[in-house]
Amino acid sequence: MNVKEEGVMENGNNIAFWLERIDAKFRESFPRRLFEWYEANAYSYPWRQAKDPYAIVVSEFMLQQTQAKTVIAYYLKWMERFGDWEKLANASEGEVLKAWEGLGYYARARNLHKIAAIVFFEKKGILLSEPTELLKLPGIGLYTANAIASLAFGKKTVALDANGIRVLVRLLSIHQPINKAGALKELSRIAMNLLSEDNDFSLFNSALMDFGRAVCKPLAPKCMICPLKEICQAEQPEQLPRRPGPRLLAASLLCFPAPFSFWMNRPLVWTRSLLSGSKTFCVRNKRKSRPSWRLLFDGRC
Repeated sequence: MNVKEEGVMENGNNIAFWLERIDAKFRESFPRRLFEWYEANAYSYPWRQAKDPYAIVVSEFMLQQTQAKTVIAYYLKWMERFGDWEKLANASEGEVLKAWEGLGYYARARNLHKIAAIVFFEKKGILLSEPTELLKLPGIGLYTANAIASLAFGKKTVALDANGIRVLVRLLSIHQPINKAGALKELSRIAMNLLSEDNDFSLFNSALMDFGRAVCKPLAPKCMICPLKEICQAEQPEQLPRRPGPRLLAASLLCFPAPFSFWMNRPLVWTRSLLSGSKTFCVRNKRKSRPSWRLLFDGRC
C-alpha cells in the first residue's frame, strides 16, 4: 500500500484517500509493531498506574500544554493534598491555585476545581464515562474527553494529541495541514480504522503518544531505528505535518521590528519572520489557550 503507486498527488487532500484504502495487512502490522515498541520503551509515569478516574482527570489537566517530566512532581504533591473529588471540591479556590502554582495556565486549575464540585455535589461522586458527557464539563475539549474515556473507562475511542497526529500524518504521508476540525476528525477516523475491536484502545493511545515523543520527533525523527520505517510513506518526514499559511501561524502574535518594541508595555518574545528570517519582537495576544495544531511544530512562542 503505497501513496505513489496509487497515484496520489503530493499536495492533494489524501486524508480522504487513506480512509478508503487501509487494507487488512497494514491494519495488522501497524498496531502490532507499535505495541511491541511500547512494551519495551514505554515511559513510566505515576498516573499510568492509576485506575481511579479522578487521578486520570488530574493528570490530563496538568498535561495540557505542560511537559510530562514537569508534571510528575506537581501530580504527586497534588494527589497527596487533594486525593479525591471530595477533598478537591471542598477546598477553597485559593488553596487550589496555590497548589497549582508554577504550572501556569491557571484556568486549568479553576476548571478542575469546578469539575470536582460538579462530580461530588451534583453527581454523587461519579464521573460520567462517555466522551459526549465529558465534553459538557468545563475545560474539557475533544482530546481530553477521549483520553479520559479511554484511559479511565476503557472506552474504544482514539485520543490524538500532537505527538499522535504527527506520527499518523508522517506514516501515511498526509500533506494536508491538520489545523482545522474537519481534517482532525478525518484523521481520527483513520486511526479508528487502523484498530480492530480486539485492540486495547487505551494502550494504543499511550503508545502512539510515547512513540511520537521518543522516535517520531518534530525536528529530528529517528527514522533509522524506527520500527515503522518499512510501512512509513513519508519521504521527508521532518517536513510533516505541513504548516498552515503564515497568516494562521502569526494569529496569536503581534510582531514589530525591534526599534518599535520599547513603547509596548507588554511581554515581548523573540521570533523570526516566516518570510525574511529577520528577528522581530512579538507581543503575545491574550487568549484562553492555543489551538492544539500549534504544538505540532517547533520554534513556537
